[in-house]
Amino acid sequence: MQTKGSLVGDLVKGGIAGVAGTWVMGQVTGYMWEHEDPAARQRYEEVTGGKYVPDRTAEKIGQILGLNLSEEQHSMLAQASHWGLGAGVSAAYALLRRRYATADAAQGLLFGLLFWAIVDEGMTPLFGLAEMPQVYPWQAHARGFVGHLVFGVVAETVLDVFDQAS
Repeated sequence: MQTKGSLVGDLVKGGIAGVAGTWVMGQVTGYMWEHEDPAARQRYEEVTGGKYVPDRTAEKIGQILGLNLSEEQHSMLAQASHWGLGAGVSAAYALLRRRYATADAAQGLLFGLLFWAIVDEGMTPLFGLAEMPQVYPWQAHARGFVGHLVFGVVAETVLDVFDQAS
């Protein structure tokens, strides 16, 4: 693992790793969704009411700032919150990697696991951006779990490639 380099450089690399991880995670979870049991998909739709975490995040930001968002603004803010979270969390992870000398796929798995447990299962319900975990079908948790593991491994791999190129 490369520990030399600028703080800003590591933040940028982490952000790039997060965008890559977010994209790959979307591909994996999208595939899982398309192949999920129709009854579980219907239950998930009933629980969410068709409003997913990025949509609820955009609504909450609009409310806090007193904004009346158009549909286009809402959509843009929802996407920005989704991609920004992935980039931001990975930027923080890149800084943690500077401190700890072990960087490998297992560490990426741990990163993804913690991201899933803390954010998906914990913070989003706590902040009213999702329902409590127990109301979702188990398939939703499995999809999120696998997706975030993939996210962590991809982010770690991208950061490792940056390290090797330095």
